Amino acid sequence: MTRILKDVLEGEVVLSTRGDRARRVFRVEELTGPGESRLASAANASGLPRVGDTHPYLQGVQVLDITARPIANEPTMALVDVDYGVPSAADAANAPGRADVSISASLITEETTRDINGEFLRTTWTFRFTTVDPGDPAGTRRIQEGTRTSSIHRVEVQVPTYSVQFTRTETDAPLAVTRRYSGKVNSSAFLNESADKWLCTVSSTQQAANEHRVVYAFTFNRRGWQAILTHTVDGEIPDDLTADGVQVKQVYPRINFNALGLPRI
Repeated sequence: MTRILKDVLEGEVVLSTRGDRARRVFRVEELTGPGESRLASAANASGLPRVGDTHPYLQGVQVLDITARPIANEPTMALVDVDYGVPSAADAANAPGRADVSISASLITEETTRDINGEFLRTTWTFRFTTVDPGDPAGTRRIQEGTRTSSIHRVEVQVPTYSVQFTRTETDAPLAVTRRYSGKVNSSAFLNESADKWLCTVSSTQQAANEHRVVYAFTFNRRGWQAILTHTVDGEIPDDLTADGVQVKQVYPRINFNALGLPRI
């Protein structure tokens, strides 16, 4: 089983106005397989820092490079150099899944014809009326009760919604990214929700040549963003309508947001 000895050699720490740097050195033992595969196993050994991890003692520096080196006459061992530095915009762009995340919530107004159990909203009331039995010569009047049910009602409700924003530096052409993803909804499961629940907009700001700060904003809709149609007759919903009278029609194009490689939250 692969074993790691941490910081077996004294590394380097450089404090500089051009950005602090540091190196930590690990020895990985009990490696198996051919030479190149042993070095790859050493560089990816479980328990080692990964690219993008922060330094345990220095603020503002992250792992930029990991280098595995063989040890002479020790085929089952390797030294792993972990180099830290201040990431450039290009480093941030190339780091998989690296992005700043913010979440905001609000209330939106929705119109509904159903209650929380999925039943149509109707008003039912009880009333009294009197009847006379035609066969009763005394004309005795009897009080009876009846019920009436109204047509289906529409009411406005306030429901919570929220938006998730991912911000990162990218080198891709911002206009092409905006055209590709803005105004689209998720075609498959995304951020723990099923298809059609997230609507995307994209904005960007140029930071340097070929570097842009891109913001991906996803707004959640619990009913989904596609059109929900309810069958009506002369503008009214029939009283005997069942769930078959409700249909979902695609009005927003779908795309796979998972292809963006955004971090899981």
